[in-house]
Amino acid sequence: MDTSQLQHIAIWARDNSSSAIACDWKDGARMRISIYKRTHMGDPCECGIFGSYDCMGEKRKHCLNYDAVIGVAGSEPDRGSEQIAGRLTWVGIGPRQLDTFKRGLVLSFDHFNLLNEDGPKLSEQAPKFWEWVKELKRGFRDSNNLPLKIRSEVVALVTKFRGSSPSPFEMGGCQCKSGRCSYSKGQGGNSSSNSDFQSSSGKRSCK
Repeated sequence: MDTSQLQHIAIWARDNSSSAIACDWKDGARMRISIYKRTHMGDPCECGIFGSYDCMGEKRKHCLNYDAVIGVAGSEPDRGSEQIAGRLTWVGIGPRQLDTFKRGLVLSFDHFNLLNEDGPKLSEQAPKFWEWVKELKRGFRDSNNLPLKIRSEVVALVTKFRGSSPSPFEMGGCQCKSGRCSYSKGQGGNSSSNSDFQSSSGKRSCK
C-alpha cells in the first residue's frame, strides 16, 4: 500500500469521524474480516465452536485467512430462526483450528460472542452494510472487497467485541445449555456418527 492510499484513509476517517478506520489498519495492512451470511442458528454453538454441526463443511477452512469472522442473517432466515433476521448474530476474532470434524476444520476464537436474536439490527447499526447484505446469497464474503464506507461499518461492528472472552469450549469443554453439541459428542477426530444440524423445517441448511 502506498502513501497516497494511507492518506486517503486518514482524510476519510477525519471527515467522517470514524474511529473504526483507525482500528482497521495494522502497520499499513488491512484487517481482513470474513462475512458469513447464515440462514439459521445452531452453528457456531454456545461453545464458541464453528463447525460444531459441520455447517459450511470444508469451506470453514477459509476463515483461517482472516483476522475475524462475523455471522449475519438476511431478511428471511430458515423457519425456526426467524428471530435473527437482519441481525449481527455472532462475532469471532482470532480464528484458530481446534480440530477436524466431518467435512472440515473445527474453529475456535480468541474472542467470541454469540448474539443470535440479541444481536444489533444491521439496519440501525450499519445501514449501508445492511443494504449490501440483503442482496447476498448464503456463504462467505471478504470485507476487503467492499467499498470503504460499507467496510468501515463492518469494522465498527467487529471492534466493539475486541474485549470478548475466548470461545467457552477452550475454557472447560462443551458449554451448550441445551445439551452437548454434535462436535462434543463426536470429539476426538473426524467423526461421521452424528447427524448434521437441521433447521426446524427438517431440511439440511448447512452445505
